[in-house]
Amino acid sequence: MTDAPQGLDSLSPADRRTLAFGPLWMFSLVAGSDGAVDEREVDRLAAVVERARPDGGPLLDAVLSELADGGGRILGEYAADGRTAEEGLRRVAAVLDLNWPPEVGEAFRSGLYAIGQAIASASGGFLGLGDPTSAAEGAALARAAHCLGMKPDSGTRFDGVAWPPVAP
Repeated sequence: MTDAPQGLDSLSPADRRTLAFGPLWMFSLVAGSDGAVDEREVDRLAAVVERARPDGGPLLDAVLSELADGGGRILGEYAADGRTAEEGLRRVAAVLDLNWPPEVGEAFRSGLYAIGQAIASASGGFLGLGDPTSAAEGAALARAAHCLGMKPDSGTRFDGVAWPPVAP
């Protein structure tokens, strides 16, 4: 780990792009887990990027601002990127570990996970009743947490899915 500043300017273009893709990989993994991306999930991601930001520290805020400002360009680069969502989230974790102290990385990971939770809760339930997060989305959140290197306390569960997640 280096003593890099809190911002994105010290990163290589590839690592900066990797962090910018983090929310998109989270979206792909969670929203696509049940086989269909719901319009409400897309709207929730847009709301998170534009205004309803989770507390992930200044680094996540900078990434979400970059994503909002570079929208179409970043989406085009994301579409051309060949990594799976799980590969991408593992790379996000590596970039965090190599460039920032643990507390910055933990805040970023928690914020990214909160984005996944927001997406998962956007389309579930029936008429506003029941659990808004499907079993498939809960499993995807657990896989995302695992890829990001999140370590829950003993006995903690991620959205009803036991830790560590069982491979599908």
